[in-house]
Amino acid sequence: MNTDSPIMIPSNLRINTQSVRDRVYDSLLKLILSGHLRPGQRLDLVNLAKQLGVSRTPLNEALQRLAQTGMVEVKPRSGTSISQIDADATIENFGFRQVMEMGAAPLVVEDLKASTLKLLYTLNEQMAELAPNISNADQALVFLEVDQKFHTKIMDIPENAVLSKNYHRAGVILQVMRMQRFHSGNAYEQVVVEHTGILEALSERDPTKLGMACASHIKASVHRFQAQMDAYDELQNELPVTEIQKKNPRQRTKKDT
Repeated sequence: MNTDSPIMIPSNLRINTQSVRDRVYDSLLKLILSGHLRPGQRLDLVNLAKQLGVSRTPLNEALQRLAQTGMVEVKPRSGTSISQIDADATIENFGFRQVMEMGAAPLVVEDLKASTLKLLYTLNEQMAELAPNISNADQALVFLEVDQKFHTKIMDIPENAVLSKNYHRAGVILQVMRMQRFHSGNAYEQVVVEHTGILEALSERDPTKLGMACASHIKASVHRFQAQMDAYDELQNELPVTEIQKKNPRQRTKKDT
C-alpha cells in the first residue's frame, strides 16, 4: 500500500493568506483614516500584530502596501510610523494622476462595457444621496470610499496591470480622506457634479471630452485639498505649541519654507 500519496484538501478548507493580508491592510487603513493611528505615531509591531490577532508576516505585507501609498514610513533605524501629510507630495501625485487619466482616456473608451458604465452611474448616484447629509467623519469616509471605487473602476477598465498598479499607488484619495474633517459642506456635492461630466464623456465614448473632464475634476480637487490644508493651518494657529506638536498631521511644504 502506498502511504506517500498526496493529501487532497478540499478547496473550502484551504487557508487563504491573501485574504488575511487584505483584512490587515483594511483594518490598518481604517485606523489611519479615522485618526486612531495619528500622523507621526511610531508603531509597536509586536503589540500591533497581537492586537490584530495575526502573525508578523501579513502585518509586514500590509505595512508595505501602506508605505507604497504614503500612509506609513518604514525606516531601518527608527522603525515604522504613520506618515505626516505631505501637501507638496500630494499635489504632485494629483498631477501624476491627471497624466494617467488623460493618457488612458482612449483605452478606457475603447474597452468600456455597458455593465461597467451602469455601475459607475450607480456609484455616482450613491454619492449624490450621501453628499447632502454628511455631518461627521464616518459619513465622510463612506462617501470618499465610494469616490475611490468610482475612479479606480474607471482606470481598471483597460485591464492594464501596469496602469492599474501605478494608479492605485498614487494614493491621492487616501491622503484626501485623512483631511476629511476639514472638507467644506458643499465639496461633496461638487464632486458629484464633476463626476457627472466624466460620465457624460464616457456615455458619448469621447476620449477627448473624457480627458478634459478628468483634468477639470483633478484641478478642482487640488483646490479643495489646498483649502483643507489652509483650514488645518488656521486651526493650528489657535492651538498652544504643545498641542500643535501633538496633533500636527502634515509636513512643512515648499510654500512654508
